[in-house]
Amino acid sequence: MAPFLSYQPFKSLFALLALPVTTAYLAFLGIYYIPKSLRPHPEWSWHTAMGTSLLKSLYKLATTIRMKPRLYVTPGSFKNSLTIDPGPASIYTGVLGHETIKPAPVLSIWFPKPQGSISKDQKVILQFQGGGFVIYADPRSGCRFGTSILSKEMDAAILYAQYRLSRSEDTSFPAALQDCVTSYNYLLNQGVDPKNIIFSGDSAGGNLVIALLRYIEDTKALPPPGGALAWSPWVELTQRAVDNYSYSRRRTTDFLNIGLLRWGIDAYRPAKGMPSGDGINGAAAEPYISPSNHPFVTRTPLFIHSGTAELIHDEIKGFVEEMEGVEGNRIKYWETPNAPHDIMFIGNILGFWEEPAKAVRGARAFFGF
Repeated sequence: MAPFLSYQPFKSLFALLALPVTTAYLAFLGIYYIPKSLRPHPEWSWHTAMGTSLLKSLYKLATTIRMKPRLYVTPGSFKNSLTIDPGPASIYTGVLGHETIKPAPVLSIWFPKPQGSISKDQKVILQFQGGGFVIYADPRSGCRFGTSILSKEMDAAILYAQYRLSRSEDTSFPAALQDCVTSYNYLLNQGVDPKNIIFSGDSAGGNLVIALLRYIEDTKALPPPGGALAWSPWVELTQRAVDNYSYSRRRTTDFLNIGLLRWGIDAYRPAKGMPSGDGINGAAAEPYISPSNHPFVTRTPLFIHSGTAELIHDEIKGFVEEMEGVEGNRIKYWETPNAPHDIMFIGNILGFWEEPAKAVRGARAFFGF
């Protein structure tokens, strides 16, 4: 059940009151964090301490009032935006077959758009944004830092796919994964060689990257891509894991809050009793929703990144070890010391300017591009 502060007029009143309180609180922290010994992590810069506190405050507010998402990419909203229509029914099988949740058009944007027509040899990164399955960031600000690095270091065009958020029963799992399939199928239909396509996703988007790889292996409905990047992937979407975070020492060194994780889990998981397709509410869907403890064989080289100060660091590292234990898998794990969640796309806010580019160069070497 949604908190009462998510309903009007309480929602607006709380937001109005929270703004000056949060501003004053951050101003206090700006002074408090001047001595290095008082920062949440002894190795952090003042920038990192303040950036983490700022994001923590913003996400806590968004979670408390259940901030309504804005569709930043709409038809014609960007010069390089486009609408991708669903593919044939044959590519939405297994867990993607659903009685009420159907494939839908996907609003997308190029960062940057390839020059001229897309060629077979064009390298393309298919990017899925994070946000706990319930929140969007404006791609012009929330994605620009990361997409600029990816485009430069990988020498690739980037297609940002705005998948459906889980804000109602008809947009819970498998809606977002259906949109990922739609987006990938579009690139294949444009003639791009699958070997030149790289999946990339941060946080919840990283979860979708892993789910899409699993879907490709389970169904053989689509060819595998040339590689996959999972940045701070959210790999364990269980209440047990969230309960354990209450006792984690990393609660003070990450901006993720437990309320946001609970909200995302409740929203993304299908409602009990909802009409389902092939095991949507059962064991068949669980590995797609929460890949931790469900390793699988993949033909795709998979690069996984985590920061050691992340709240979900242990789960990410555990999943890496599980995937490395599967014969034939090519897994590369890259760890950034003292980094909180998702520095790939918000490293500019968190004070990690150089580390994301180093990680991408490591990924490119791993893929052999």
